[in-house]
Amino acid sequence: MLELNRLRVGNFDISQSVDIDELEKNKENKIWLNNQIISLEHVMEKNPKFDLPKNKLEKFLNGVKIEANEKDGIYKVYYNETFLGSGVVYDSKIKRDIILNKS
Repeated sequence: MLELNRLRVGNFDISQSVDIDELEKNKENKIWLNNQIISLEHVMEKNPKFDLPKNKLEKFLNGVKIEANEKDGIYKVYYNETFLGSGVVYDSKIKRDIILNKS
């Protein structure tokens, strides 16, 4: 075997992909990008949601583990109905993982 082409991973199919030249050509085209790039929120659509309380926002964004009475796992984190990114719950505490929006 000389090479292996992965055609599908989870919900992602190679037909949804774009090559690097096409991406480079359209990098300033916001409409094209919005139609091609899959958001983290969409990728995590099956993950549970964690609503961050206001009094914990700053600590969470600074990387402090905060109390979370949730099962261990990866969560979509929201503050005031705004998607912030992802967080990981372990041993009843949640810690930031990927932050896209500091609200």
